[in-house]
Amino acid sequence: MNKLKWGSCAIVLGGLALSFQIYGLELMQIIGKVPIDSWKYMKDRTIQFTILINVLIIVYGIWLVTDAKKNI
Repeated sequence: MNKLKWGSCAIVLGGLALSFQIYGLELMQIIGKVPIDSWKYMKDRTIQFTILINVLIIVYGIWLVTDAKKNI
């Protein structure tokens, strides 16, 4: 696979994982008996770390796509 395809896959999969992470809060609020506060959810270190990883994957995918388009 070339850089353009890898970058596109990284953007799509990173965005999907990020949306699952964000909608996971809503699902936990629906299923759970105790409502989870959004700010407490976002202040949790593990959640911040996973969101950071997803954002970095998306940024890396964007970098791959723009680098591939420069070389065309």
